[in-house]
Formats: sequence, structure tokens, C-alpha cells
Amino acid sequence: MIERILWIDAVCIDQTNIEERGEQIQYMAEIYSKANRVIVWLGETADNSDQALKSIRMAADEEHQSLQKDTDKQAVLTILERPWFRRIWILQEVAAAQHIVMMCGSTRIDGMNSLGGISLDIRPLGALIDMYHTHEATERHDKIFALLGMSSNDPTTHGLLPNYKTPWDELMAQLVKFILGDQVFVKSWMQQEATVVFAKGCVIGIVSSVQMAHDDSRGDKQHVKLKIRDVPGPSWTIQVAGKPIEAGDLFCHLLGATKPMVIRPRHDYFTIILVEFTAPKDDRMEKMDLERLEQLETSSVHDFLLVWDWNSSDEVTTSRDYESWMTSRVPEYLYSEEESRNYPDKQTRLGIMALIMSNAGSNDKTIIDTLQYMKNAFARDFGEADRRTLTCMSKLALMYGRTGHLWEAESEFWRMFWTRMNLQERREDIVREVTNFVAMCKGQGQFHRAKNFDKVASLLEMAGRYPLMADKDFAVLLAQASLRDVEVTEKSVIAAEKKFNSEAEVDQTPGRKKYTPPPMETLLLRAVNKENIEATYLLLCQEKVQITEKILISAVENDDSSVLWCLLGREKDEIRITERVVIEAAMRNNESVLQYLLERHGSKIRLTEEIVIAAAENRERSVLVYLLGRWKDRIEITPKVAVAAAENEQFPALKILLQAKGTEFEVTEEVVVAAANNREKSVLVTLLEERGSEVRMTKEALDAARGNGNVLALKRVLEDARRMARVRGSW
Repeated sequence: MIERILWIDAVCIDQTNIEERGEQIQYMAEIYSKANRVIVWLGETADNSDQALKSIRMAADEEHQSLQKDTDKQAVLTILERPWFRRIWILQEVAAAQHIVMMCGSTRIDGMNSLGGISLDIRPLGALIDMYHTHEATERHDKIFALLGMSSNDPTTHGLLPNYKTPWDELMAQLVKFILGDQVFVKSWMQQEATVVFAKGCVIGIVSSVQMAHDDSRGDKQHVKLKIRDVPGPSWTIQVAGKPIEAGDLFCHLLGATKPMVIRPRHDYFTIILVEFTAPKDDRMEKMDLERLEQLETSSVHDFLLVWDWNSSDEVTTSRDYESWMTSRVPEYLYSEEESRNYPDKQTRLGIMALIMSNAGSNDKTIIDTLQYMKNAFARDFGEADRRTLTCMSKLALMYGRTGHLWEAESEFWRMFWTRMNLQERREDIVREVTNFVAMCKGQGQFHRAKNFDKVASLLEMAGRYPLMADKDFAVLLAQASLRDVEVTEKSVIAAEKKFNSEAEVDQTPGRKKYTPPPMETLLLRAVNKENIEATYLLLCQEKVQITEKILISAVENDDSSVLWCLLGREKDEIRITERVVIEAAMRNNESVLQYLLERHGSKIRLTEEIVIAAAENRERSVLVYLLGRWKDRIEITPKVAVAAAENEQFPALKILLQAKGTEFEVTEEVVVAAANNREKSVLVTLLEERGSEVRMTKEALDAARGNGNVLALKRVLEDARRMARVRGSW
């Protein structure tokens, strides 16, 4: 007679004895791995379960075979909803089993060696929690204890042992510190499957796109692409966890943790999506990022406020702030003194979020307002040269660029750049700022801008290797070469250095007249006229060069504004903005320069008649629309302005003025004639519709309207005349 041993958890372990349960579950993996068979009882036959088991058997034999009939699919889905599939303990039982028999009523599947690819030692504990924390357990502790035997790392080295006497909040804190290291501050609660984590860490990148893997018929894998600071990063195919990754999620690495994690931005905190991310074995991403993390400066380390909430239903609320989350989950909670030290106020949290998201490469427009607020606050309290102000300016420039606000990006960048240059910060730090901006420009398809900034970065790097570049005369020599369309490369700098030194020796010869270069302002004007950022930068590095009105007007007239932003960034608020400069800005084909000048120097600029005329005559409507929208109360509609608007054939400037200024707009005879002479017939029609009772159609105006073939306007005039005649007749 062959002895047969049966093991049934519910019978063989005293479920009422906490100590026995804690001790016995440590042997569960061993027990199931040594069993000849593990029998799974799913319950009685129901809902076409016989056919469902047959379909599962076929799918196990043929990995990519799909179910052909809708009835088969529904039967399988129904059986998968049975309680056994939702239990957390089945994972270890199946993983350890050598041979599985699945039974439902009288139907059985015999000989299954695995189920869903589950096995022992497959993942670190954190990754297992990510995958399976949504499974059910009679006791909350089992959501952790049931996975210990499957972990590829050893939780016992950190004292994480099955012990049902350990309070739940302590167990959660132990789990977090085992996964993330001892440098984190953790808060957990007895009644919640959630923790709050305060930690320091670095951003790796942002998820740029997520798609279901096309070659995976079971639909449980995602193809994830990462972007690292505006540069396309790695992509891989991973199994979908309890909380799937989404575009906009961040990869980060906390100090003290052994693996990166995936987090999702909320209003003023982050939720943990994957507490422990392991790249596929054939992927180089993990090695690459760990090497990069070793090189990160302390300025890249941020304070993270993280919420690890196993309640997936809470993920649908994306707009809640941290206080709202706390109130909904732990309404009775009071902060301890220790937590208050680790717990920043809301405005600080929003600022930290903005810096983190900018570092990650986000293009979320809402971050701009927060960064702008922070920059203004730091500048007011500590000055523009303060490190915190400059950091905000740097991040703000990148965020402007990522959201399509390119002129704001360049103007903010150059202001930050010249401030750092004046502070004589480390050259490599300034180069890093420039290269980050280059990467952003390339990411936005702005390759011409990227090329300009690449040249500046190259000049900065070469200046570190060739100190002579700091010499004014040598810098002028390089600028002149650039203006002759000679590319300033390391090779050309070496050649110029030799020539410069030899000429310096010759110049010492008695009686020899020394070469005198053109005045700096003359060279700078040439550089600006040619839109040459390289020569402009070299000349602006010289303290004595003055930016004259002529230079500034030339920069404003350029189609490419890059040189202008470079000039304005160096001069900041000290530059003198004349009326002529503002007029030229009002004549440009967009409002960007005018907006910058008025927003920065509005208190020193008087909006004269000539400026408003330039806007009214402009072919681009955005200039006049901006002026009236932002500075309406400072604008006077003089007769000359009204005539200029009436003569504009490119867009309805007259209509815009009429609607914006109302009765302030006087309809003179000159305005009517100008509208009648306008080849755009709608101008006169608009004037008649808006202010018909004030329009006096003189013979000159009527002749002009006839000459333009403005039948609609003439018809309107005739109808008005007849109506007035009827009114007089009734008197």
C-alpha cells in the first residue's frame, strides 16, 4: 500500500493561532514545491465552466492561440472571476508547484506545469507588490507575507518576517524601508493600505508614450518609451502591473534605493505607480541610468512627497491636492513635530513639483505659472542673481520652449545666461545650461535655434581651453572671422592664436603702426545686421561694448529675433528703449518684441501716436490686438490713427478699433474717405454698420466707393438715405 499525504492549508494550520500561522507560512513554498501534485478546486460546474477549462487547456498548449467563439471567451472570463483567481496565496502555491490539477465540478485539467508564467524567485519583492497588491486576502498582512517566498531578494536580512503580531502600520513601514532604503521618512496607518513617503531623489526621465504590445495576444504587456530631458531615451516591453504605466509618468531614483521607481504627478504630490522597476534583462537602460545617477550634481536632487496607495479607485481623481487626499483617507490624522519638519507647505510643494516636472522634460503648461510665481518671489526677496531665482529662470526657459512659447524661452534663457556669466559661475555649469536648451530646441524641431546655441556652447568650452579668448583684441579677431563667414572651430582658434601672437610680436617693432580694429559698436552692428549669434556673443562678452539705439533697432528689424534676445538679456532693465525702437517693434510681423518691451519697460514707455499708427498699419493683426487687449486705457485714438486703421487692407484694423474704443473713436470725413478708398470693401461696410448714423458720405467718398466697385456699401448708403427721407416725410 502506497502512503498518501494530503496537505490542506485550512485544515493543517490552526487558523486561530497567530504564532503557528506566522511560523508555518515560512514553509509554504517548500511544502508546495515538494508536492507531487497541487489540486486546485474552483467550485461546482456552472456558467459553461466545462468549455472554459477546455479553452484554458488549449491556450496553455498553444501560447498564441486565441479563442474563436464569443461564447468561449465569455465562459473563460466568467470562470476567471471565481474567488480562487483573486486570492493572493494562489501565486505562491502555483509558483512552487511541480504539477497542477485544476478541477471544476467533474471537469479537470491535468498536467499543467505552470500557470501564467508564475514561478519562485522571479522578481524583487517591490516588483511583486506592484504586480499583485490588488489580489484579495482574508487578512491584510497576507498581501505581503504571501509574496515573501517568491521574492528574488531576501527580506529576512532586514527583519521582514511573517509575524501576524506586527501591527499593520509597522509592517508597511518595514516594507517601504526594505524596498526604498533607510533614508526615507515613512508614515503609515493601521486601517489603510497606503503610506506617505518623504524622500530625496533624482529624476531620470518622463514617459513619452505607452502602447499595448502589438505582438502580445493576451494584452498584458505595454510598450513604453522614455524621454530623458528632451532627448529620446530607451523603450521596452514590460508586463502590465496592478497600476499600468501612462504617458506623463516619471521615472526617478530615490537616494538609498537600489532600483528606479515610476511615479505619477498629482496636484502637489506624486503617487507611486511602480515602487520598484527592473528593466528587461536584455535592456541596457538600468545600467545606463545608474551610471548617469552617479554623475548627477546635488542640484539635481529633489525632495519628493510620495503617496503609495494600494486602493486603485483613488487613481481616478487626478486634481486633488495632498490635503484632500489625507482628509479622505485619514480624516482624524494630526501631524507630529517630526513630520512637520519633513512636511513642506503647499506653495513649497507646488514649487518642488514644478522643478521636478521641468527636470523630467514635461510640457505641462500649468507648471509655467508656478515657476513664474517662484521666480518673482525669489527675485523680490533675494535678487535676480540668487541661485534659486536663476534655477527658476532656467526651468522656465525650458518650459516655455516645450510649450511652443519660443520667444519667451529665448528671452528668459539669455537673461539667466548673462546673469550667470556676470557671476563668473563655473564654466561647465553654464555649458550644461546651454546644452540643455539645445536639447529642448531639437526636441521641438527648432534646429536653427539649436545650431545657434550649439555655437555658443562650443565657444564657452573652447574658452576654458584657450584663455586667450578672454582677451578683447583676440575676441574681436574671432568675431571678425565669423563675420567673414569663417566658422569658429577649435582648429581655427588655434590658427588665430598663432597669428595673433606673431602679430603682437611684430607690433613691438619700433616705428611700426599698430593695427587698430573698427570700433566695437561698429562690429556689433555688423554682427546684428547679419544675424550672427556667434560674433554677437563674442563682442557682448566685452564689458565696454555699448548697445546703441541703431544697434537695437537693427536687431528689432531682423526676421530672426535670436540676436535681439541675446542683446536684451545682457542689458536687462538698464537698456534705453526709445520711441523709435518701439515703433519698429510695432511694425514687426508678430507681437513678441513689442510685448517684451512693454511688459519689461512699460513704465518707461509712452504709447505715442506714432507707435499706435505703426500697429494700425501693420499687416499682422496680432500686434494691434495685443496693444488694445493689454494697454487699451493708455491708447488714444487720434484722427491719424483712425485713418491708418481705415487704410489697412490686410485685416479689419478699423473694426477692431471701433469695437475696442467705442465712442472714443471719432468718425471724421478723412476716416470715411480712407475707408472708401480701401480696396478691401468690407472696411467701409463695417464702418456703415457700426457707426452709420455718424458717417457722412461726401462726394469724394462716394466717388471712391464707386471707383472701388463697392456695391454693397453704396447700396447701404442708398437704403439709409431712403429711410431718412421717409422719416422726414412723416414729419
